[in-house]
Amino acid sequence: MITRRDFLKYSAIATAATTMPFKWLGPREALAFQASMNLTKFTQRMREFLPAAFGGTGDIPLAAPAGAPYAGMDFYNFKAVQYTDLLHPQLVNPTRLYGYQSFDAAGLPLNTPKHLSNAILAFKDKPVRFSFASALPR
Repeated sequence: MITRRDFLKYSAIATAATTMPFKWLGPREALAFQASMNLTKFTQRMREFLPAAFGGTGDIPLAAPAGAPYAGMDFYNFKAVQYTDLLHPQLVNPTRLYGYQSFDAAGLPLNTPKHLSNAILAFKDKPVRFSFASALPR
C-alpha cells in the first residue's frame, strides 16, 4: 500500500519530469530567426499594375485573354507553374514560387510568370470564362 508521503513524493517527481525540456524526445524548436539574414525594409518600391504607357511601371502584368473560343465572353487559359523571382534586392538567390501563367489556345505562353502576376481585368455585363491546368513538377 502506498502512503500519503510516498504519493506526494512520486507526484513531485512526475511533475518535475514533465516540466523538464527533453529536447531529445520532443519536436525541435523552430529557430528560423537565427538562420535568416536581416533585410533592410522599404528599399524597393511596390510593384504596380499600371502599364508604362499610362505612366506606371507594369511590374505586375495583366492576364492576357487566350482568344475568343466563346462568343461574347473573355476566355483565360491558365497553368500552374513553378518559377523563380527575386523578391528583395539583398537576397542572393531568387525565391522559388508557384503561380499561374497565361497560355493561348495552342498552349503557348502569353507572358512570363512573375510574383503577383496575372491580374484579370473584367468588365460589367461581360462574362469571363477560365480554364485551369497544372504544369507543376512532380
